[in-house]
Amino acid sequence: LGVAVADEPLAARAGASVLTSSGSSVDAVATMFFTLTTTYPVAAGLGSGGICLVSEANGQVTEFDFLTKAPQRAGAYALPGAVKGFSTMHKLYGAMPWQRVVAPGEAYAATGFPISQALAARLAGAQNIVRLDATLAAEFLDQSGNLLAAGAEAKNLQLGLSLSQIRLNNADGFYSGPVANQIVAYSDAQGGGI
Repeated sequence: LGVAVADEPLAARAGASVLTSSGSSVDAVATMFFTLTTTYPVAAGLGSGGICLVSEANGQVTEFDFLTKAPQRAGAYALPGAVKGFSTMHKLYGAMPWQRVVAPGEAYAATGFPISQALAARLAGAQNIVRLDATLAAEFLDQSGNLLAAGAEAKNLQLGLSLSQIRLNNADGFYSGPVANQIVAYSDAQGGGI
């Protein structure tokens, strides 16, 4: 029994699907996070962090603090904590395979998803930022440079590849290997270490 609540309907549905498939609440929350990285990136991202509380049936509450960490070399980019945090929570409290938790977000990124009303509204408020970022522009602007409307399909193939590495290799798929190398190269090219 449970309820899945999210700012974006595809993420809420993914979380509800986990609950109806005998997944734990941690499975559902992690699934919604990875889905939101694709379908509502204004609220969740692989480069983010957070805090989650897990309440067990016996009343014990465990806090997971995976906020971003300051870079050691005084760089411009913080060290993301979200992927490691959700991975750790899942190892301790997950009932479903990790691959099942990450797969919905990966699939939406790779094959596309309809932009929700909520995302369309947030994009409209940040359209100047979207236009200045080549990756965001490629995902959320049409051929004429206008924002995609609610219901239009968006996809992010690069995010899909990153989520694939996370699905296959757990947190190591993000913090080491090709994804980590791309992040470090980008931060170095922007003049700040990570």
